[in-house]
Amino acid sequence: MTTVSCIYWHPDLSNGMKDFTPRYVFTSVEIIRLLEQIVIASFDTKEKNRVRRNLENCGPVCIRKDGDTKLLSNVILSYKHPKVVNISKEIKVFQWSQLNKCVKKVISMYNVNPPQSEDDNDAQQGENVNA
Repeated sequence: MTTVSCIYWHPDLSNGMKDFTPRYVFTSVEIIRLLEQIVIASFDTKEKNRVRRNLENCGPVCIRKDGDTKLLSNVILSYKHPKVVNISKEIKVFQWSQLNKCVKKVISMYNVNPPQSEDDNDAQQGENVNA
């Protein structure tokens, strides 16, 4: 089962950020895990980086281990399940309301090739012979 945490970014975790609005967020790590389940494949590092680049259009907020977002970073890194990979620099979070947009954006990058039935294979072989 795949879990995507809906994290409440409470004003107490804003550490005095100007014009802060409380919001619900999810992490880029969780969206990647969700996408791996949807396409039934494990992504290698290159593919995960490609997904992260495509998610940039969804307006992520960078959460750092220091500065204004330190408190939220500590909360996210303290979760046991789903465990966010130990990040050395930052964690990207997205508005919960953008989850659907993020999934559609990345899934649109993939071509789905449904398995062919034996009848389809025979028909293609016949076409190749006659071509």
